[in-house]
Amino acid sequence: MIIIQDKKLRWVLDKAASFESNKRYKQCISFLNKYRKYRNISRIQSLYGFSYMHLRRYKLAIYRFEKAIRLRNYRPEIFLYLDYVSLAICHDSTGDFKAAKRVLEKGLRNCKEKTFLSGALKIVNKKLKMKNRIK
Repeated sequence: MIIIQDKKLRWVLDKAASFESNKRYKQCISFLNKYRKYRNISRIQSLYGFSYMHLRRYKLAIYRFEKAIRLRNYRPEIFLYLDYVSLAICHDSTGDFKAAKRVLEKGLRNCKEKTFLSGALKIVNKKLKMKNRIK
């Protein structure tokens, strides 16, 4: 468990997570935009990513998830593997199955949690095989 000493940051994370979990994605993004001083916190970038992903703005979501993965701060392990899976979902949603596969393979190397990533990789591999058969 990661303990965040900054009470304001804890409040921002809780409030933004509440917006995101209640499917108020535009509000989550607007809220986070008001607290730009926390933009280098991985969990903040993840919340942006989840919100953009649910709004089907995949390029913005990809950018945010990639940034969250690079930052690797202020979050438990579960959020790291969720960022990898979500990033792969965004690539998959744009039809870029090769990028989705690369992301999941990198996630398998960098995360302790392997089960979910392995399952997602199997699905992407099937999609790649189907795509190659169609060509």
